[in-house]
Amino acid sequence: MRIGSGAWLLGAVLLLLSSAHPAFGQAPAPAVVEAPAAEHGGGGFALVLLRYRLALENLGTALRERSAELMEGSHLFPGEMMGAWLRVTEGASPLALIVGLLAILGAAFMARHVVRRRLAGNFLGGASERADGLGRRLGRALYRALVDLLGLGAFALVTIGLIALFVPAAGAARTFVFTYVTAALATLAAALVSRFLLGPDAPAARLLPLADPAARFLHRWFVTLAAAGSFGWLTAALLILSGMQLEAHLLLALAVGTLVTLLLVAMIVGGRPLVTAALLGDDPTVATPLRGRVARSWHVFAIVYVVVIWGLWAASIVTRGPSSIWSAVASVLLAVALPLIDHAFGRGLDQVLGADDAATSRQRTVAIIRRAFRVVLAGVVLVLLPSFWGIDV
Repeated sequence: MRIGSGAWLLGAVLLLLSSAHPAFGQAPAPAVVEAPAAEHGGGGFALVLLRYRLALENLGTALRERSAELMEGSHLFPGEMMGAWLRVTEGASPLALIVGLLAILGAAFMARHVVRRRLAGNFLGGASERADGLGRRLGRALYRALVDLLGLGAFALVTIGLIALFVPAAGAARTFVFTYVTAALATLAAALVSRFLLGPDAPAARLLPLADPAARFLHRWFVTLAAAGSFGWLTAALLILSGMQLEAHLLLALAVGTLVTLLLVAMIVGGRPLVTAALLGDDPTVATPLRGRVARSWHVFAIVYVVVIWGLWAASIVTRGPSSIWSAVASVLLAVALPLIDHAFGRGLDQVLGADDAATSRQRTVAIIRRAFRVVLAGVVLVLLPSFWGIDV
C-alpha cells in the first residue's frame, strides 16, 4: 500500500512551519578563525570537517564571551521594558491607546466582512462537494483569493482613513497604532495565502491534496503562527527602536523567538494524530513495521528538529553572527516540493498512459517510469540538500 501524497504533504508542511523561525536584526558578527581555503576545488572531505570544527570552536568562544551580556541584560530587563514602554507612549494613557486601536481594528474588520460578503455571497463559503479537475478547483480558489484580497484592501483603507482622522499628528500614538495595524494586515495576508492553498472551508477550491481535518488544522495553525510572529516581533521592534539597551534587546528577541518555538512544538503535538493516521493508511493492520515505527515516532524527530533550529537561531542572536535558519527553511521547502512534484507527475503519467487500463504491460511501464522519476528526484535531493548547508558535493 502506498502512503498517500496527503500524508507526506501534511508532514512536510508541519516541518516547514516548524523551521520558519523569524530571523531578527543582528549586529555584525565577531571576528572568527577561518579555515584555510583549498587551492583546487573544495579541498576534500578533510577540509569540510576542519571548517565545521573551527565553526563550532568559534561559536563556543562567542557564546562564552556573550553570556556575561545576557546576565547583565537579565538585571536590566524589567527597567528597560518599563522605560521603553514610557518612551513609546510618551506619557499617553495606555488604556486610551488600546481602546482607540481596538476601535479602529473593529471598524476595519467590519468593512472587510461587508466587502467579502457583498462580492461573494454564499459562494465564499465554498461548496462542500469536491470539484473534479485542477482547472475548476483553481478557478474557485482564484475567485475566493480575489474576494479576500479586496476585503484586505478595504481593511487597509479603513484603517488608514481612521488613523488620518483621529491620529493626524506624527508621534508616539501614531507609531503605536500603525505598528499593530501592520501586524493585523500581515496576519490577514497570511490567512489569505492559507485559504487559497488549503481551502479549509471549501473542498471544491482546495489546491493541495489534503483531507478536510488536515486542511482545517494547518490553516488554523498557520494563522496562529502568523499572528504570534507578527504581533510578537513588531512589539519587540517597537520597544527596541525606542532606545532599549543591547543586552535587554537580546533577551527580548530571545523571549519572542522562544514563544514562537513553543507554539510550533504545540502544533506538532496537536497534529500527531492526523499525521499518524495518514501514514498508517486506511488499514493500519497491513502497514509495514517500518511505516508503523515512523508513524508512531515522527513527532519526536520533528520536535528535535524544531529545538535544534531554535538553538542555531538563538546562538546567532547571542553571538550576533549569521544564522542557519534559512538553510533549514530551504531544506523543508525541498521536502514540501518533492511529494507535490511526484504526485503531479504520477497524475499526468496516469492520464497519458492510462494506468487504470487493465493491460499488465502498460501498468508495468507506468511503474517503471515512476520508479525512474523517483530516482531522479533522489539525485536532486542528494545534490541540493548539502548545498543548502554549504557542503560542496
